[in-house]
Amino acid sequence: MRWVMLALLLGAAGIPFCGKRVTGQGRGWWHDEDVQQQLRLTAPQIASIDGLFAGTLPKRRAVRAALDRAEHALDEAIARDDEPAALALIPNVEAARAARNRERTLLLLRIRRVLTPEQRGELPRIQARRRGGAAAP
Repeated sequence: MRWVMLALLLGAAGIPFCGKRVTGQGRGWWHDEDVQQQLRLTAPQIASIDGLFAGTLPKRRAVRAALDRAEHALDEAIARDDEPAALALIPNVEAARAARNRERTLLLLRIRRVLTPEQRGELPRIQARRRGGAAAP
């Protein structure tokens, strides 16, 4: 869709790299031991990705909360069958959605920069194997 390459490279399509041996609840794909071994992720790379993820979390949570509020207001207008209000709220929802997508995409781009070219090439293949499909180009 919008960021197809980032989605393929980093699982942004909603396909987590969460195997049986992930340490910690809700940890990212880079904490999966199989992925670490297959990509040959180094401790500094893992720490860097952790730092990127943690450093952007407050902003990503804030933009998500703004999106939730905007969607809730729109849902209420729709439930009231208030078309003028709904039309006025749609740009707010779309702007909030764009802000959320922008923050997520920036995070994915920054994570991508931590990986070597070889790791970036291997990641979609790992993802495809985990989905049980063919390797991505």
